[in-house]
Amino acid sequence: MLAAKVRPGAGATERSGRRNARGGMHPPPGLMLTVPHLPEPCMLSLEDRLDRIEFALEAAERRARRWRWTAASLAAALVVGALGAFAASPFADLVEARTVRANRLEIVRGDGKVVLLAAESAGAGQLDLWSASGANTARVSSPASGGDLVLFNDKGRMVFGAYANPHGGLIEAFRTDGTVGVRAGVSDAGSAVSVVGGNGKEVLFAGTDRSGAGAVRVAEPGGRTAATMLVGPGGGMLETSTRSGRPATVIGANSNGASGVIQLSGSGDKPVCEIDVKDDGGARMMLGSTQGTTNLVLEANGQDTGLVSCFTAGRRVLAFGSGMYGGQVNLIGADGQPVMVLGPVSDGHGGSISVRGADGQQVVRCGVDARGDGEVTVYSANGQTKRVINTEP
Repeated sequence: MLAAKVRPGAGATERSGRRNARGGMHPPPGLMLTVPHLPEPCMLSLEDRLDRIEFALEAAERRARRWRWTAASLAAALVVGALGAFAASPFADLVEARTVRANRLEIVRGDGKVVLLAAESAGAGQLDLWSASGANTARVSSPASGGDLVLFNDKGRMVFGAYANPHGGLIEAFRTDGTVGVRAGVSDAGSAVSVVGGNGKEVLFAGTDRSGAGAVRVAEPGGRTAATMLVGPGGGMLETSTRSGRPATVIGANSNGASGVIQLSGSGDKPVCEIDVKDDGGARMMLGSTQGTTNLVLEANGQDTGLVSCFTAGRRVLAFGSGMYGGQVNLIGADGQPVMVLGPVSDGHGGSISVRGADGQQVVRCGVDARGDGEVTVYSANGQTKRVINTEP
């Protein structure tokens, strides 16, 4: 406890005390202090030391937080001030939110050489790329017809191009001499791939024809068509040509699309050989001349019979084949009527020879009678029997 005695009338200075030369405090005159008895000084315990260290660390952390907050506030103020100054400058209209605007953009490598350039060309955008060797290897541009992509080799020669146009898209691949090797395109009319030889002549075409069906054309080095695969009226067709450009072979479906057909052509434009399938299911081969006339026809009928016909000037003059009773030969006149028929007979034994007139009426018959002997019968023009020659006495 403190016991104090204050002298009456002491001023404020005396009441507050005065500092001595060493900065201590002396009691003002008339102020008497009674100091209680203090124990002798002693060493602090380990727990007290840890408490003091913890208190010191907390104080240091509070000071660090105040310092960081002060620094962040100062940096924010500087950024706001800089942005405000830039907004008031003449360059403020060049930068928009999330947008960078420039007339030319260059990306350079460590030695200062440009490896990417984005610039304006003829009022449109253009992007160029350079390789490590310094070659301009790629260019993307936007002309009035549509976008273009062009690739160059390390010598600066154009080797690939992809273009857009009002009709569709086009792709081209070039040789090192600048000539096109492959061209592929798409338009509203269809699509196609073209392979071009070194002389500039197209040697392969694959695409759609005017009807929208697929077509393939193979040509000789000079560009003359050698083979064509397309869709005809009845179905698929394969055509080959001679060196002179004339048709050589046609393989495909016939006009009604029911069966196949093969045509072989000679020196003329007309086929000289044609193989097809008849309506009854049998096969047929026709052999003709370069003038387009048919001279020989071989047929296999659907009833397991065969027939061979010979023609002259488009008329059949000879026919022989197989029938129900065996083989048969017909000799036909200029008027198309059979004049002689040879073959087995259905109403007798053995074979017979029938000689007929211009009207097709039988006038002579040579055959075998019921006894197996030979017999010759002569008829009148009206078909009446006139004389029979046989072995009877």
